[in-house]
Amino acid sequence: MVAQEDLIGIAKVDIPSNQLEALAIERVFDLPRANKKLGKCIKATADSDPTVRIKLDQ
Repeated sequence: MVAQEDLIGIAKVDIPSNQLEALAIERVFDLPRANKKLGKCIKATADSDPTVRIKLDQ
């Protein structure tokens, strides 16, 4: 996951330092729980679930 100000992107592959690569800014991902609003939660979860299903909405 890459954050630049209010823009969040998800890397589909590992990106070495100082290299350019494409980021997904629209799509559905299962991500670790985070305090930051990344997108819209599209699947109900329990408090004990380690991930949440998010649709990026940028």
